[in-house]
Amino acid sequence: MTTQETIKNVLNNLNIPPKQAEVYLKLLELGEAGATQLSRALGTNRTTLYPVIQKMEQQGLVTKVVNNRSFKASHPKLLFENLQRNNLAFYQILPLFSQIIKADARPTKVKFYSGLKGIQQLLMDELSAFDKSQDRTLRVIGDSDSWYFYDKDFKKQYQTKRKELGVNVKIILTAKSARLNESLNKLHMDAKYLPQNYQLTGRASFGNKKIALVALREKNGIMIESPELADTFIQCFNFMWSILK
Repeated sequence: MTTQETIKNVLNNLNIPPKQAEVYLKLLELGEAGATQLSRALGTNRTTLYPVIQKMEQQGLVTKVVNNRSFKASHPKLLFENLQRNNLAFYQILPLFSQIIKADARPTKVKFYSGLKGIQQLLMDELSAFDKSQDRTLRVIGDSDSWYFYDKDFKKQYQTKRKELGVNVKIILTAKSARLNESLNKLHMDAKYLPQNYQLTGRASFGNKKIALVALREKNGIMIESPELADTFIQCFNFMWSILK
């Protein structure tokens, strides 16, 4: 790659169009040139050249020499200084963008829970996410063994809060959990069941912008707050729900 080609590529990356870059380099080479001389040197028409030069004047890439009606390229150092000023100006307004960025365009939040009390806290936090939600359906995939953390007091506390928030529950369980169907109906939970050959040792739930995962044997849980991920898994759940009996 020649020196001029290298320079042109860099100028193009600085949002200087190829035609402007070509004119700029040719004027640097000539030192100073009128429109006729410049158009001949470039092998282009004067009529098409004038709009390009006018635009470059506005951008400070070239200056007009009044006395002899010619044009001169601005020194590369001046171009660099202009770029620095623009970069600094942009850097200074970066904090202002936080005022207009959509609220959902925020980093994914992850929270870890440990032990029986930790998992119970995860379940309560999961319900709290529905406080200001329009979609009040909690979608759960798991096994009846996952309910060991529902002691009598916690079960009452959980169901009371769920009722207060108006949270509906759709739950997909393993086949052996079908024996609990009557109990689930009393709790106003809609349940469907996986085929016999599917065994689960974890619990996954998807609610308002959040995903909750519980490792039952390890007694650990994790809450992920991400509208994008939550929506993805909710759609997967809805597909499973549509094909199960």
